[in-house]
Amino acid sequence: MIRYASPTAARLSVASALLAAVAGLALWSYGLAMLLDMRQESARLSGRGAVLAAEAESLQALERLFASVEPERRSVDALFLDADRVVSFIEALEASGRDAGVRLDIQHARLPAAASESAGSAATMEIALAAGGTFRDMFHFLELVELLPYQLQVTDLRLAALTANGSGLWEAQLRLRAFNYTVRTP
Repeated sequence: MIRYASPTAARLSVASALLAAVAGLALWSYGLAMLLDMRQESARLSGRGAVLAAEAESLQALERLFASVEPERRSVDALFLDADRVVSFIEALEASGRDAGVRLDIQHARLPAAASESAGSAATMEIALAAGGTFRDMFHFLELVELLPYQLQVTDLRLAALTANGSGLWEAQLRLRAFNYTVRTP
């Protein structure tokens, strides 16, 4: 048994013990609250981890799908004109002229200037051609142009027979519009 010199010292000792007990209880309550918070955060992070794992799996599946359709995507991309494919398109027009046996002169080609110019509308490329040959050859050329794998529209076609010299030759002025021109944005 502990003896105190005075009753005040005994009260102080009891008050100190009670204060220590209250502080200990408060510390224990704080620790318990922190532990519960940590468990909730751990559960939240575990749930988020599961969501991220599912998203990663979906992304991998999408990448596999994208890789599996690569040949088809290249085939579809080849149907669209852009700045890199204009030359091959014009070469296809020239080859159609050669195959049909007509003289072909590409007078001009107008490309969309910028992405802002075609924003909200379909970008088109316009080409003006002059051709010469027999009527049958000119008709065959138009058939070959129609078979090109591009969405084309003849916006103007003027045929004139060169009858002054009796040669049976015809001359054509032709304007085409290619609708599937894509403008690359930076």
